[in-house]
This record gives sequence, C-alpha cells and structure tokens, in this order.
Amino acid sequence: MVGISTEPLQESDFNPAWANKVLQDWWKLNDFDPSKVTVTGVKVKLNGCQGLLSTTFIVDVDFTVDGNEESKSLFVKVPLRSNGKASFHEANLREEAMFKKVLPELQTFLSQDCTDILQLPIPEIVYTSYSNTNVKDDVFILENLLASDFTTFTDSCYTKEYLKSCIECMAQLHGTGISYKNKILKSLSETEIKEKSPLKTAFPELNEQANIQELLQENKNKRKFCRNFAPFLKYLEKQDPSLANYANFLLKTEKNILKILKKASNSGIKNLETLCHGDAKPDNMMFRRIDIELDELSCQGLEGILIDWQQTFIGSVSNDLMWLLPPFLEKKDDNECTLPFALDYYFSQVKHVLESFNGSIEGINLQDNSEQFQNIIKSGFLLEFFTVVILNPILNLKDGKALRKWHRQLIRHQERLKENEQLEEPKALRDPPSPPSPDSLGLNEQFGKFANLYCKVSHILGVFPQIGSINVEIVREDMFRDDVDKESENDNHVELYSDEEEELSDDENETAGDEAGESTLTKLVHWFLGLFGLCQAKK
Repeated sequence: MVGISTEPLQESDFNPAWANKVLQDWWKLNDFDPSKVTVTGVKVKLNGCQGLLSTTFIVDVDFTVDGNEESKSLFVKVPLRSNGKASFHEANLREEAMFKKVLPELQTFLSQDCTDILQLPIPEIVYTSYSNTNVKDDVFILENLLASDFTTFTDSCYTKEYLKSCIECMAQLHGTGISYKNKILKSLSETEIKEKSPLKTAFPELNEQANIQELLQENKNKRKFCRNFAPFLKYLEKQDPSLANYANFLLKTEKNILKILKKASNSGIKNLETLCHGDAKPDNMMFRRIDIELDELSCQGLEGILIDWQQTFIGSVSNDLMWLLPPFLEKKDDNECTLPFALDYYFSQVKHVLESFNGSIEGINLQDNSEQFQNIIKSGFLLEFFTVVILNPILNLKDGKALRKWHRQLIRHQERLKENEQLEEPKALRDPPSPPSPDSLGLNEQFGKFANLYCKVSHILGVFPQIGSINVEIVREDMFRDDVDKESENDNHVELYSDEEEELSDDENETAGDEAGESTLTKLVHWFLGLFGLCQAKK
C-alpha cells in the first residue's frame, strides 16, 4: 500500500515537517498559537545510552512564534518491533497505554482531587503514537530530562538522601493509584468488583499480577505444587550448591507451606494493590536539585523521577520495593539505610499521599501502625519470592514425574550411603543419580543463577525470617486446635499425595535393586526359581 512503511524512524526523518506534526498539541498546551509557529531548525543525535527495546534520540527543535525565538529539547524513543526471535510488541503496547491514557488520567485525577502540591514522578509526555500498520509512525516523545537539569543515578547516589527521594517517588505513584482505585470502587457494583479489579476495569490494557491463592485454589495446581515442592528445592540445590542453605531452610516448612502462603496472602497486602512501575530499580530514576520554600524558609531538595514504563502492571507495592531497596541496603556505608528505616519512611509517605486525597491508612483497612505495615510489606516480599522462584516454575514443569523419580532415587542413595558408612567393610556404591536436564523440565539453563540472585535479594529484605515467623505462629496455633480439625487437615494432606507411592513405587524398587548390585534380569531369575522352591537350593 502507498504510504505504508515497515521501517522505523531514522535520523534523516527528523525534519521541520516532522517537528511541526508532533509538537502541535504541545504548542497548544503551552499557549503557543500553532498557526504562528515556524520551525527554524532541527538538530538530532543518538542518545548516549541505548536500551534493548528501542532506539533513542535527542532532538532539539528551534522555532519562532510572534517574532520570539524558542526551543524545545526532546527525548525521542523509537520502539523496536522485534529482535531476532523476541517480540517487543506487548511492551510497546503497555508503554503506549501508559503515555497515552494511564499516566495522563492519574495526573488529571491528582490535579483535581489532591489537596496537596503533589506531582506524579513522571517526565513530561509530549507525543505518543504506536501504529498497527505504518511503523514509521511509531514514536514516544518525552521531555529531555538532561536539558531540564536532571542527572542519572550513579554509585555516588547510594545515600540516605537519594533513598528517601526514591521512596517518595514510589509512594506518590502507589498512593495515587490506591486513591484512584478507591474512587473507582464507589462507582462499581459488587458483581463488577468480583469479576475484575477496579484498576483493571479502568485500564484493561495493563496486565494484572497473578494471585498466589487463586493459583493454588485449583486442586490440580495445589497437588502439583505440594508433590513437587521438596523435589524442586533439592533440584535447585543440585543446580547451584550455594542455594543449599536456602533450600534446606524451606524444606523444613514443607508441612506448613500452604498455610504460610495463605497467611501471607491474608496479611493485608491485597489492600496495597495499585499501579506498579514493574522495573523500579534505582537506574530507572533521574534526579535534580530544586529550591523549596517553606514558611519564609528556603532550602534545597532532591526531586526524583521515574523513567522506562514498559513493564508497568497492576499488583503489589512489594514488587516495586523489591527492585528498589536491595541496592541501597547492600551498599550502605553506615547504619542509616536499613530495611526498617526504608519501610518506615515508605509508610509515612504513603500515609501522606493518601491523606492528601482525604483518605487514610485505616480507609484501606490497615492499621496506622508502622511495625504492622512493615510486616505486611515483608509478607508481600515473601509472596513475590515464592511466585517467581518456586511456584511458577513448579506449575510449569514439563515432566514432574521425572523430577520426583530422581528425588526418590537421590533419597535412597543417601540412605544407602549412611548405611554403608556404618559397615566394617563398606561396599562400593554407584554414583548418585543424575538430575533431569533443565530443558526436560522446562527450565532455562541459567535458572539456578537467577534463583540465586532472587534468594540473595529476599535474604536482604528479610523474607526468610518472615517465613520462619509465620511458621512459628502456625505451629503455636496448631497446638491449641481441636483434634477433629487436625484429622481433617491430615486427610486433605494425604489426598494431595494419595497416588504418589503407587505411581513411583516400581521405579523406586528398581533403583533400590540396582544400587544393591542386583540387575533386573537377576531379580526375574530369582523370582522364577522361587516359584519352584529352587532359590535356596541354588544358593
């Protein structure tokens, strides 16, 4: 078709006609009469730092209006459609939705309903287009933050001041999203609320985070999770021996793991569901110094802003905090940037934002108590960790039976090793069974390293003490429960594992015979001779 292009914007495409097209709305918003504007020059250069999903340019546009010379510096992002086998289409659609609908809608809500002087921590959005046909139209244009005196995050920024600024950014985004959700709730019926979350109703283009309790509500998922929990942890340990301490700790919770996840899910973290950035690491923030006037006193403050909105979703605030906090906590040179400090400051800032919309912490069914709030956030960290590192991989296993078979063989092998150590003359035993390949289980070859990183992050964020604390609470509750309740629970536990022995018993016996040095053929011969009472005679 004439006029349809499959090639994205190139440097040569940035000319006065292009600038005149994309800046029409911006001129109107800034009280420039478009009919009196003349573009006099366009300077373009590749941005010094390129991302994986786009090509970015810095474009400076010079123009005159009513005889006055003006200029506008732009950050131009040309989204890529694909890179080899990877398709970036979904990320592009998400970012377009953020720039065209979600962020403008939230900013309008903030300006109309907020009683304080708050601003979403986002760059100025100049122009957005993502075409289904003409790729040449694909472009996201924002203000050039460097020209507005913002600077990128560096290693020198791991200080308490920058941590507070980052937390303020997240609290403004999260608090505004929660307040907007509460406003929508008032207009929805109970049926609509049950079918879809309020934010998903308002912004259907965004993905919604999976709920761990909803996933485990299906009996087949619960069964698959419970049956493969221990084998999977042992498999992780084999893939990366440095995970042994984490795996062994989690194995001790196997009996109560479903209860732990349920308690964490019911901690109140659902009340903190909001709009999340999705990639809120410090590198995705920029900062500048600003003058602050307070009651005839002037001082300098630090303003933070969030960039890169491709991963935005509707979910738990713990996801964003899980990306944001660990680098500060890990690199702190003093005792100021601690987890309690960070979570307490986040609590105070979320409270402030909610109150600026005439809301409150109590209004979202949480107590006005920093310590309890911090425990809720830690429960959110726990759920994030379990979902990514354990639950999703288990539910997506290609061959759970092979994993469980290997685990049984490994246990039998370890038992025989212990028995052999007690003999006066130890026997020569076979090597331990080889685990299934990651590919056969549907896992990435690098999953062990990925799990290691997540475990370290979770350790920094207090996930494992939180698991231990909830487990102790469950054990204490069980001590005072009726025997009838315990029996009912044991029956449910047996049902989850009911055919496990039957399914793998043959494999297990075969392995035991092999490790004892007796082949399958030898066993068959002995069985046949035994029919005629010849086994003893032969011996």
